[in-house]
Amino acid sequence: MYRAVGAVALFAALVLARTWGIAESFWLAGDQIRDWEIALRSFGELPLTGPPSSVGGTTAGPVYYWTLWGIRHVIGAWTGNLPHAGGIGLSLMQSAADVVLLFALWRRWSFPLALAVTLLIATAPQDMALTATIWNPPLAVALVKIAIAITLVAGERRSLTNTILAAACAWLAVQAHSSAIFVAVPVLVCLVLPDGGDRGWTAAAVKRGSVVAAVIVLLQAPFIVQAASTPSDTQLPLLVTGGVTKALSNPAGLRPLDSFVALSSATFFIQTNREGPTWLALLLAVAIGVVMVTRRHEPDVLLVSAAPPLLAALGFATWQYGFDHYWYLSLMPSMVLTLALATTAWRPAAASAVLLALVVVVQPMRLSEAMTIARLPEYRLLVQGARAIRATTDSVAAIETDFSLPATTDRTFVFRVLGGEVRDDAPLVARIGVDGRVTLVPGP
Repeated sequence: MYRAVGAVALFAALVLARTWGIAESFWLAGDQIRDWEIALRSFGELPLTGPPSSVGGTTAGPVYYWTLWGIRHVIGAWTGNLPHAGGIGLSLMQSAADVVLLFALWRRWSFPLALAVTLLIATAPQDMALTATIWNPPLAVALVKIAIAITLVAGERRSLTNTILAAACAWLAVQAHSSAIFVAVPVLVCLVLPDGGDRGWTAAAVKRGSVVAAVIVLLQAPFIVQAASTPSDTQLPLLVTGGVTKALSNPAGLRPLDSFVALSSATFFIQTNREGPTWLALLLAVAIGVVMVTRRHEPDVLLVSAAPPLLAALGFATWQYGFDHYWYLSLMPSMVLTLALATTAWRPAAASAVLLALVVVVQPMRLSEAMTIARLPEYRLLVQGARAIRATTDSVAAIETDFSLPATTDRTFVFRVLGGEVRDDAPLVARIGVDGRVTLVPGP
Protein backbone atom coordinates (compact mmCIF):
# COMPACT_ATOMS: atom_id res chain seq x y z
CA MET A 1 0.00 0.00 0.00
CA TYR A 2 2.74 2.46 0.93
CA ARG A 3 4.44 1.82 -2.40
CA ALA A 4 1.28 2.76 -4.28
CA VAL A 5 0.89 5.93 -2.22
CA GLY A 6 4.53 6.81 -2.81
CA ALA A 7 4.18 6.24 -6.55
CA VAL A 8 1.14 8.49 -6.76
CA ALA A 9 2.88 11.17 -4.70
CA LEU A 10 6.01 11.08 -6.86
CA PHE A 11 3.96 11.16 -10.06
CA ALA A 12 1.89 14.12 -8.87
CA ALA A 13 4.96 16.02 -7.63
CA LEU A 14 6.82 15.58 -10.91
CA VAL A 15 3.82 16.54 -13.03
CA LEU A 16 3.29 19.64 -10.90
CA ALA A 17 6.98 20.60 -11.12
CA ARG A 18 7.13 20.12 -14.87
CA THR A 19 3.91 21.98 -15.67
CA TRP A 20 4.11 24.77 -13.10
CA GLY A 21 3.02 28.00 -14.83
CA ILE A 22 2.79 26.32 -18.22
CA ALA A 23 -0.50 28.04 -19.11
CA GLU A 24 1.15 31.44 -18.60
CA SER A 25 4.64 30.89 -20.00
CA PHE A 26 4.51 28.04 -22.52
CA TRP A 27 7.40 28.12 -24.99
CA LEU A 28 5.60 28.88 -28.26
CA ALA A 29 8.31 28.90 -30.93
CA GLY A 30 8.52 27.69 -34.50
CA ASP A 31 8.91 23.95 -33.88
CA GLN A 32 6.08 23.93 -31.33
CA ILE A 33 3.75 25.77 -33.71
CA ARG A 34 4.60 23.45 -36.60
CA ASP A 35 4.05 20.29 -34.57
CA TRP A 36 0.86 21.43 -32.84
CA GLU A 37 -0.62 22.42 -36.20
CA ILE A 38 0.00 18.86 -37.32
CA ALA A 39 -1.57 17.48 -34.13
CA LEU A 40 -4.72 19.50 -34.89
CA ARG A 41 -5.26 17.55 -38.12
CA SER A 42 -7.39 14.43 -38.44
CA PHE A 43 -5.56 11.16 -37.84
CA GLY A 44 -5.61 10.29 -41.53
CA GLU A 45 -3.77 13.51 -42.34
CA LEU A 46 -0.86 12.84 -39.99
CA PRO A 47 2.53 12.18 -41.61
CA LEU A 48 3.94 8.66 -41.44
CA THR A 49 7.37 10.02 -40.54
CA GLY A 50 8.58 12.06 -37.62
CA PRO A 51 9.59 15.74 -37.46
CA PRO A 52 12.46 17.17 -39.50
CA SER A 53 15.89 16.43 -38.08
CA SER A 54 18.58 19.03 -37.49
CA VAL A 55 21.01 16.76 -39.37
CA GLY A 56 18.78 16.35 -42.41
CA GLY A 57 15.83 14.13 -43.24
CA THR A 58 13.25 13.15 -40.64
CA THR A 59 13.09 10.83 -37.67
CA ALA A 60 12.37 7.19 -38.44
CA GLY A 61 8.66 6.93 -37.67
CA PRO A 62 5.42 8.66 -36.71
CA VAL A 63 5.24 7.87 -32.98
CA TYR A 64 5.85 11.51 -32.00
CA TYR A 65 3.06 12.94 -34.15
CA TRP A 66 0.70 10.13 -33.24
CA THR A 67 1.41 10.74 -29.56
CA LEU A 68 0.80 14.49 -29.95
CA TRP A 69 -2.45 13.74 -31.75
CA GLY A 70 -3.57 11.59 -28.83
CA ILE A 71 -2.54 14.27 -26.33
CA ARG A 72 -4.48 16.86 -28.29
CA HIS A 73 -7.66 14.78 -28.02
CA VAL A 74 -7.23 13.84 -24.35
CA ILE A 75 -5.64 16.93 -22.80
CA GLY A 76 -6.71 19.43 -25.45
CA ALA A 77 -10.33 18.99 -24.46
CA TRP A 78 -9.46 20.69 -21.15
CA THR A 79 -7.42 23.54 -22.65
CA GLY A 80 -9.47 24.57 -25.66
CA ASN A 81 -6.87 22.82 -27.84
CA LEU A 82 -4.31 25.46 -26.93
CA PRO A 83 -0.73 24.29 -27.53
CA HIS A 84 0.34 24.07 -23.90
CA ALA A 85 -1.77 20.90 -23.79
CA GLY A 86 1.13 19.25 -25.63
CA GLY A 87 3.53 20.17 -22.83
CA ILE A 88 1.12 18.87 -20.21
CA GLY A 89 0.69 15.58 -22.05
CA LEU A 90 4.41 14.97 -22.47
CA SER A 91 4.95 15.87 -18.81
CA LEU A 92 2.38 13.27 -17.79
CA MET A 93 4.11 10.65 -19.91
CA GLN A 94 7.56 11.50 -18.57
CA SER A 95 6.33 11.40 -14.98
CA ALA A 96 4.64 8.03 -15.51
CA ALA A 97 7.88 6.70 -17.00
CA ASP A 98 9.76 7.99 -13.95
CA VAL A 99 7.51 5.98 -11.64
CA VAL A 100 8.00 2.84 -13.75
CA LEU A 101 11.76 3.32 -13.63
CA LEU A 102 11.69 3.94 -9.88
CA PHE A 103 9.99 0.61 -9.22
CA ALA A 104 12.37 -1.24 -11.53
CA LEU A 105 15.43 0.23 -9.82
CA TRP A 106 13.91 -0.36 -6.38
CA ARG A 107 13.24 -4.00 -7.20
CA ARG A 108 16.80 -4.47 -8.45
CA TRP A 109 18.64 -2.48 -5.78
CA SER A 110 17.50 -0.31 -2.85
CA PHE A 111 14.91 2.41 -2.41
CA PRO A 112 17.48 5.18 -1.65
CA LEU A 113 19.45 4.38 -4.81
CA ALA A 114 16.28 4.05 -6.90
CA LEU A 115 14.85 7.37 -5.73
CA ALA A 116 18.17 9.19 -6.10
CA VAL A 117 18.62 7.98 -9.68
CA THR A 118 15.01 8.71 -10.60
CA LEU A 119 15.15 12.26 -9.23
CA LEU A 120 18.50 13.00 -10.87
CA ILE A 121 17.07 11.95 -14.23
CA ALA A 122 13.65 13.58 -13.81
CA THR A 123 14.69 16.93 -12.37
CA ALA A 124 17.65 17.66 -14.62
CA PRO A 125 16.88 21.32 -15.46
CA GLN A 126 17.21 20.93 -19.22
CA ASP A 127 15.15 17.75 -19.33
CA MET A 128 12.45 19.08 -17.02
CA ALA A 129 12.08 22.36 -18.91
CA LEU A 130 12.07 20.84 -22.40
CA THR A 131 9.56 18.18 -21.38
CA ALA A 132 7.03 20.97 -20.78
CA THR A 133 7.31 22.04 -24.41
CA ILE A 134 6.15 20.36 -27.60
CA TRP A 135 9.34 18.61 -28.67
CA ASN A 136 10.26 15.06 -29.65
CA PRO A 137 13.42 14.33 -27.55
CA PRO A 138 11.48 14.19 -24.22
CA LEU A 139 9.18 11.52 -25.67
CA ALA A 140 12.27 9.49 -26.55
CA VAL A 141 13.51 9.90 -22.97
CA ALA A 142 10.22 8.59 -21.56
CA LEU A 143 10.30 5.54 -23.83
CA VAL A 144 13.95 4.87 -22.98
CA LYS A 145 13.12 4.88 -19.26
CA ILE A 146 10.39 2.30 -19.76
CA ALA A 147 12.60 0.12 -21.96
CA ILE A 148 15.37 0.18 -19.35
CA ALA A 149 12.87 -0.56 -16.57
CA ILE A 150 11.44 -3.60 -18.34
CA THR A 151 14.93 -4.89 -19.14
CA LEU A 152 16.02 -4.63 -15.51
CA VAL A 153 12.83 -6.17 -14.13
CA ALA A 154 12.98 -9.08 -16.56
CA GLY A 155 16.57 -9.85 -15.57
CA GLU A 156 17.51 -13.36 -16.54
CA ARG A 157 13.94 -14.64 -16.89
CA ARG A 158 12.58 -12.73 -19.84
CA SER A 159 9.08 -13.60 -20.94
CA LEU A 160 7.72 -13.13 -24.44
CA THR A 161 5.60 -10.23 -23.19
CA ASN A 162 8.58 -8.47 -21.63
CA THR A 163 10.60 -8.97 -24.79
CA ILE A 164 7.91 -7.47 -26.99
CA LEU A 165 7.24 -4.52 -24.69
CA ALA A 166 10.91 -3.66 -24.17
CA ALA A 167 11.68 -3.98 -27.89
CA ALA A 168 8.70 -1.81 -28.80
CA CYS A 169 9.61 0.93 -26.32
CA ALA A 170 13.26 0.89 -27.34
CA TRP A 171 12.48 1.17 -31.04
CA LEU A 172 9.73 3.74 -30.60
CA ALA A 173 12.30 5.84 -28.72
CA VAL A 174 14.42 5.76 -31.88
CA GLN A 175 11.40 6.88 -33.89
CA ALA A 176 10.92 9.76 -31.46
CA HIS A 177 14.57 10.89 -31.60
CA SER A 178 17.34 9.21 -33.56
CA SER A 179 19.98 9.53 -30.80
CA ALA A 180 18.02 6.98 -28.79
CA ILE A 181 19.55 4.35 -31.09
CA PHE A 182 22.54 4.24 -28.74
CA VAL A 183 20.28 3.00 -25.94
CA ALA A 184 17.98 0.92 -28.12
CA VAL A 185 20.74 -1.24 -29.61
CA PRO A 186 22.10 -2.46 -26.23
CA VAL A 187 18.54 -3.07 -24.99
CA LEU A 188 17.72 -5.10 -28.09
CA VAL A 189 20.96 -7.06 -27.71
CA CYS A 190 20.03 -7.83 -24.12
CA LEU A 191 16.62 -9.07 -25.23
CA VAL A 192 18.16 -11.42 -27.78
CA LEU A 193 20.65 -12.94 -25.34
CA PRO A 194 19.46 -16.29 -23.94
CA ASP A 195 18.43 -16.25 -20.30
CA GLY A 196 18.98 -18.68 -17.47
CA GLY A 197 15.95 -20.78 -18.40
CA ASP A 198 16.99 -21.43 -22.00
CA ARG A 199 18.40 -24.86 -22.78
CA GLY A 200 19.63 -24.26 -26.31
CA TRP A 201 21.43 -20.93 -26.59
CA THR A 202 21.45 -20.76 -30.37
CA ALA A 203 17.80 -21.69 -30.74
CA ALA A 204 16.79 -19.27 -27.99
CA ALA A 205 18.77 -16.42 -29.55
CA VAL A 206 17.21 -17.07 -32.95
CA LYS A 207 13.73 -17.19 -31.42
CA ARG A 208 14.17 -13.99 -29.46
CA GLY A 209 15.89 -12.29 -32.36
CA SER A 210 12.96 -13.17 -34.62
CA VAL A 211 10.51 -11.66 -32.15
CA VAL A 212 12.57 -8.46 -31.85
CA ALA A 213 12.94 -8.20 -35.64
CA ALA A 214 9.20 -8.69 -36.12
CA VAL A 215 8.46 -5.91 -33.64
CA ILE A 216 10.79 -3.50 -35.43
CA VAL A 217 9.42 -4.33 -38.88
CA LEU A 218 5.85 -3.85 -37.64
CA LEU A 219 6.67 -0.50 -36.06
CA GLN A 220 8.50 0.63 -39.20
CA ALA A 221 5.61 -0.26 -41.51
CA PRO A 222 4.21 3.33 -41.63
CA PHE A 223 7.64 4.76 -42.46
CA ILE A 224 8.16 2.14 -45.17
CA VAL A 225 4.78 3.00 -46.70
CA GLN A 226 5.69 6.70 -46.67
CA ALA A 227 9.11 6.05 -48.18
CA ALA A 228 7.59 3.97 -50.97
CA SER A 229 4.79 6.40 -51.78
CA THR A 230 6.58 9.75 -51.39
CA PRO A 231 10.36 9.26 -51.32
CA SER A 232 10.98 13.02 -51.20
CA ASP A 233 9.37 13.19 -47.74
CA THR A 234 11.63 10.50 -46.26
CA GLN A 235 15.12 11.73 -47.01
CA LEU A 236 18.08 10.25 -45.19
CA PRO A 237 20.01 12.36 -42.66
CA LEU A 238 22.73 13.23 -45.17
CA LEU A 239 25.03 14.90 -42.63
CA VAL A 240 25.09 11.67 -40.61
CA THR A 241 25.51 9.30 -43.53
CA GLY A 242 28.14 11.58 -45.03
CA GLY A 243 30.10 11.60 -41.78
CA VAL A 244 29.96 7.81 -41.46
CA THR A 245 31.06 7.35 -45.08
CA LYS A 246 33.94 9.76 -44.64
CA ALA A 247 35.06 8.07 -41.42
CA LEU A 248 34.98 4.62 -43.01
CA SER A 249 37.00 5.80 -45.97
CA ASN A 250 39.43 7.75 -43.78
CA PRO A 251 39.66 6.32 -40.22
CA ALA A 252 42.03 9.13 -39.30
CA GLY A 253 39.03 11.44 -39.44
CA LEU A 254 37.39 9.74 -36.46
CA ARG A 255 37.02 11.95 -33.38
CA PRO A 256 36.67 9.58 -30.41
CA LEU A 257 38.19 11.97 -27.86
CA ASP A 258 36.10 14.93 -29.03
CA SER A 259 33.03 12.73 -28.98
CA PHE A 260 33.64 11.52 -25.43
CA VAL A 261 34.30 15.06 -24.19
CA ALA A 262 31.06 16.20 -25.88
CA LEU A 263 29.19 13.41 -24.08
CA SER A 264 30.64 14.50 -20.75
CA SER A 265 29.90 18.17 -21.46
CA ALA A 266 26.33 17.43 -22.48
CA THR A 267 25.73 15.36 -19.35
CA PHE A 268 26.90 18.18 -17.10
CA PHE A 269 24.92 20.79 -19.04
CA ILE A 270 21.67 18.80 -19.02
CA GLN A 271 22.04 18.14 -15.31
CA THR A 272 23.04 21.66 -14.25
CA ASN A 273 22.25 24.04 -17.14
CA ARG A 274 25.90 25.11 -17.04
CA GLU A 275 28.94 24.34 -19.13
CA GLY A 276 31.37 21.99 -17.46
CA PRO A 277 35.16 21.63 -17.63
CA THR A 278 36.61 19.11 -20.08
CA TRP A 279 38.35 17.16 -17.29
CA LEU A 280 34.95 15.82 -16.25
CA ALA A 281 35.33 13.41 -19.15
CA LEU A 282 38.01 11.65 -17.11
CA LEU A 283 35.62 11.15 -14.19
CA LEU A 284 33.01 9.79 -16.58
CA ALA A 285 35.54 7.35 -18.02
CA VAL A 286 36.44 6.18 -14.50
CA ALA A 287 32.76 5.72 -13.64
CA ILE A 288 32.16 3.63 -16.76
CA GLY A 289 35.22 1.55 -15.94
CA VAL A 290 34.07 0.95 -12.36
CA VAL A 291 30.64 -0.20 -13.53
CA MET A 292 32.13 -2.49 -16.16
CA VAL A 293 34.27 -4.18 -13.50
CA THR A 294 31.80 -4.33 -10.63
CA ARG A 295 28.81 -5.36 -12.77
CA ARG A 296 30.65 -7.67 -15.15
CA HIS A 297 28.47 -10.62 -14.12
CA GLU A 298 25.24 -8.69 -14.79
CA PRO A 299 25.01 -8.27 -18.57
CA ASP A 300 21.57 -6.67 -18.43
CA VAL A 301 22.87 -3.96 -16.07
CA LEU A 302 25.91 -3.29 -18.24
CA LEU A 303 23.81 -3.08 -21.39
CA VAL A 304 21.47 -0.41 -19.97
CA SER A 305 24.10 1.58 -18.06
CA ALA A 306 27.68 1.65 -19.37
CA ALA A 307 27.04 0.36 -22.90
CA PRO A 308 24.88 3.27 -24.24
CA PRO A 309 27.40 6.05 -23.44
CA LEU A 310 30.25 4.00 -24.87
CA LEU A 311 28.25 3.28 -28.02
CA ALA A 312 27.26 6.96 -28.28
CA ALA A 313 30.88 8.08 -27.96
CA LEU A 314 31.81 5.66 -30.73
CA GLY A 315 28.88 6.65 -32.93
CA PHE A 316 29.37 10.39 -32.59
CA ALA A 317 33.09 9.96 -33.30
CA THR A 318 32.12 9.94 -36.99
CA TRP A 319 30.45 13.37 -36.66
CA GLN A 320 32.40 16.08 -38.45
CA TYR A 321 30.65 19.17 -37.06
CA GLY A 322 29.76 20.69 -33.69
CA PHE A 323 27.88 18.76 -31.01
CA ASP A 324 24.49 19.87 -29.61
CA HIS A 325 23.72 19.10 -25.98
CA TYR A 326 20.13 18.04 -26.57
CA TRP A 327 21.25 15.13 -28.76
CA TYR A 328 22.23 13.37 -25.54
CA LEU A 329 18.92 13.75 -23.67
CA SER A 330 17.83 10.16 -24.34
CA LEU A 331 21.17 8.94 -22.96
CA MET A 332 20.64 10.55 -19.55
CA PRO A 333 18.89 7.58 -17.88
CA SER A 334 21.87 5.37 -18.72
CA MET A 335 24.38 8.08 -17.85
CA VAL A 336 22.88 8.80 -14.44
CA LEU A 337 22.52 5.10 -13.66
CA THR A 338 26.16 4.56 -14.57
CA LEU A 339 27.35 7.41 -12.37
CA ALA A 340 25.15 6.27 -9.47
CA LEU A 341 26.28 2.64 -9.67
CA ALA A 342 29.92 3.76 -9.75
CA THR A 343 29.43 6.12 -6.80
CA THR A 344 27.77 3.40 -4.71
CA ALA A 345 29.99 0.50 -5.78
CA TRP A 346 31.59 0.30 -2.33
CA ARG A 347 29.47 0.33 0.83
CA PRO A 348 26.32 0.61 -1.31
CA ALA A 349 23.85 1.10 1.54
CA ALA A 350 25.67 4.05 3.12
CA ALA A 351 26.68 5.53 -0.22
CA SER A 352 23.13 5.32 -1.56
CA ALA A 353 21.77 7.07 1.53
CA VAL A 354 24.32 9.87 1.17
CA LEU A 355 23.60 10.18 -2.55
CA LEU A 356 19.86 10.45 -1.92
CA ALA A 357 20.40 13.09 0.77
CA LEU A 358 22.51 15.18 -1.61
CA VAL A 359 19.94 14.82 -4.39
CA VAL A 360 17.12 15.94 -2.09
CA VAL A 361 19.12 18.95 -0.91
CA VAL A 362 19.71 20.24 -4.45
CA GLN A 363 16.09 19.77 -5.61
CA PRO A 364 14.96 23.38 -4.94
CA MET A 365 17.92 24.74 -6.90
CA ARG A 366 17.32 22.37 -9.82
CA LEU A 367 13.60 23.14 -9.98
CA SER A 368 14.26 26.88 -9.88
CA GLU A 369 16.82 26.53 -12.66
CA ALA A 370 14.36 24.61 -14.82
CA MET A 371 11.86 27.46 -14.57
CA THR A 372 14.33 29.75 -16.37
CA ILE A 373 14.65 27.54 -19.46
CA ALA A 374 12.36 27.49 -22.53
CA ARG A 375 9.72 29.82 -21.05
CA LEU A 376 7.78 32.54 -22.85
CA PRO A 377 6.00 34.82 -20.35
CA GLU A 378 4.29 36.60 -23.26
CA TYR A 379 2.31 33.42 -23.97
CA ARG A 380 -0.23 34.53 -21.37
CA LEU A 381 -0.70 37.83 -23.18
CA LEU A 382 -1.09 36.08 -26.53
CA VAL A 383 -3.78 33.79 -25.15
CA GLN A 384 -5.58 36.60 -23.31
CA GLY A 385 -5.48 38.80 -26.39
CA ALA A 386 -6.53 36.05 -28.79
CA ARG A 387 -9.56 35.24 -26.64
CA ALA A 388 -10.52 38.90 -26.50
CA ILE A 389 -10.22 39.26 -30.28
CA ARG A 390 -12.17 36.06 -30.85
CA ALA A 391 -14.96 37.32 -28.59
CA THR A 392 -15.27 40.41 -30.78
CA THR A 393 -14.70 39.20 -34.33
CA ASP A 394 -14.17 36.02 -36.33
CA SER A 395 -11.44 37.42 -38.55
CA VAL A 396 -8.71 40.04 -38.65
CA ALA A 397 -6.23 41.18 -41.26
CA ALA A 398 -3.29 40.93 -38.83
CA ILE A 399 -2.36 40.77 -35.15
CA GLU A 400 0.32 43.07 -33.78
CA THR A 401 1.81 43.22 -30.30
CA ASP A 402 3.35 45.93 -28.13
CA PHE A 403 5.81 43.38 -26.76
CA SER A 404 8.60 41.53 -28.51
CA LEU A 405 8.45 37.83 -29.33
CA PRO A 406 10.93 35.26 -30.66
CA ALA A 407 11.42 35.54 -34.41
CA THR A 408 9.72 32.17 -35.01
CA THR A 409 6.61 32.90 -32.90
CA ASP A 410 3.52 33.46 -35.04
CA ARG A 411 1.37 36.13 -33.36
CA THR A 412 -1.76 34.79 -35.07
CA PHE A 413 -1.36 31.14 -34.11
CA VAL A 414 -3.34 31.10 -30.85
CA PHE A 415 -6.14 33.11 -32.46
CA ARG A 416 -6.33 30.60 -35.31
CA VAL A 417 -6.36 27.67 -32.88
CA LEU A 418 -9.38 29.28 -31.19
CA GLY A 419 -11.20 29.28 -34.53
CA GLY A 420 -10.36 32.74 -35.80
CA GLU A 421 -9.29 33.55 -39.34
CA VAL A 422 -6.55 35.85 -40.60
CA ARG A 423 -7.52 37.25 -44.00
CA ASP A 424 -6.06 40.05 -46.08
CA ASP A 425 -9.58 41.34 -46.82
CA ALA A 426 -10.65 41.46 -43.15
CA PRO A 427 -11.63 45.01 -42.10
CA LEU A 428 -9.76 45.10 -38.76
CA VAL A 429 -6.23 44.85 -37.41
CA ALA A 430 -5.83 43.77 -33.77
CA ARG A 431 -3.11 45.00 -31.46
CA ILE A 432 -2.37 43.31 -28.12
CA GLY A 433 -0.90 45.58 -25.45
CA VAL A 434 1.57 44.76 -22.71
CA ASP A 435 -1.37 44.33 -20.34
CA GLY A 436 -3.14 41.87 -22.65
CA ARG A 437 -5.80 44.36 -23.68
CA VAL A 438 -6.77 44.48 -27.33
CA THR A 439 -7.23 47.44 -29.62
CA LEU A 440 -9.01 46.98 -32.93
CA VAL A 441 -8.35 49.49 -35.71
CA PRO A 442 -9.40 49.59 -39.37
CA GLY A 443 -7.16 47.57 -41.63
CA PRO A 444 -5.01 49.01 -44.40
